[in-house]
Amino acid sequence: MAPMRVSLQQARRFALMAQGLLPFLPFQGPLGTEQAVRQMGYLQLDTVNVVERSHDLALLSRVRDYQKSYLWDLAYGQRRLMEYCQPLLIVPTDEYPFFRTTFPGHDPWHGDAHAELLAPVVARVRAELEARGPLSARQLEGQKMAGGYGVVKDATRALWRLWYGGEILTHHRDANFGRYYDLTPRCLPDGAALEPVDEPAARRFLARRTLALLGIGAAADFAARFRFLHGMHRRLSAVERRAELEALRRVGEVVTVQVEDLREPHYVPADALDRLDRCVGSLDGEEEVNLLAPLDALLWDRARVLRLFGFDYSWEVYKRPHQRRWGYYALPILWRASLVGRLDPKMDRKRGVLVLNGLWLEQSDLARDSAFRAALERAVERFAAFHGARDIQWPRADDAPSAAEVDRGEP
Repeated sequence: MAPMRVSLQQARRFALMAQGLLPFLPFQGPLGTEQAVRQMGYLQLDTVNVVERSHDLALLSRVRDYQKSYLWDLAYGQRRLMEYCQPLLIVPTDEYPFFRTTFPGHDPWHGDAHAELLAPVVARVRAELEARGPLSARQLEGQKMAGGYGVVKDATRALWRLWYGGEILTHHRDANFGRYYDLTPRCLPDGAALEPVDEPAARRFLARRTLALLGIGAAADFAARFRFLHGMHRRLSAVERRAELEALRRVGEVVTVQVEDLREPHYVPADALDRLDRCVGSLDGEEEVNLLAPLDALLWDRARVLRLFGFDYSWEVYKRPHQRRWGYYALPILWRASLVGRLDPKMDRKRGVLVLNGLWLEQSDLARDSAFRAALERAVERFAAFHGARDIQWPRADDAPSAAEVDRGEP
């Protein structure tokens, strides 16, 4: 039987629907915030706060009335969500046994380097946590040693070893996003399952999770995202990862589709075909602009974003200024199920002004589209309100937002 044929725009809509980005702002309140994280599959944390942090922006783009306190209470109050190992993600707490299986059991940054030297430090830090409760690295005494990208305390390295071994978790964070650790049972709700599932069960769970969060993807997309969730440090081969997709296909949980203009076959969860059918036509809220977080789960795989959306995405926060093509914290602009441009915001907290350092559109004539301009203004006003901004400074104050600087050249 020939694979089902899917238009490129239908595939885009479905990928956005799978991520909770269409219909527009489908979630509301604390319960909706938890639902959004479950729909996304995971929420990646980040410390950069030139505006609000990426994880809050990801939820702002999905939850109609989002407030930072929603995530804070779910993760560190009710503990319905929790921080997962590496990379640093928020996942539902009831899924801990599956993710626990993927903890590396050692510090993937340093392996067993200095293990003998650190053994007594690890024992001391473990004992201090047991006796004193939640502690940050700053509250632990230690000697300096190599670690991370430079020099850290040996107590910090000990915390990392305990963290990657699953003995401790994040208990909470302070107002400055500083992390406090405690023993794992104290960081989970009473009665929570602590024991990891076996490796085959974890792989099957993560395979289903990967397929669901993609919505639609090629085998390479599945393999890349499965590696991300399963643990990049675990070095599971591409053959093994693709075998997990094939296992789902053999039992009828995956359907093969052919996306127009794309050579590779793509795969869709069998139980999502009705939702795929809904994406033939426009979905509610497509006419609204949404500003995507730089670490949004939709954007993680640059090759997939380029293939599916024709959008060459890169996050330039770690590039030197002269190497940036766009901006330090440029956010992709979503409109009509397409990625149509980038906006580079910065919050001037002293003045209470949201400064838009740059606006770049994929197509220059979009700047003259009145529907887009109005939708962009609404999106920026909502973004500014979330930040408590009293004013907005557009890139060209005399003609904003219709005057968009378009830069399609090479860096």
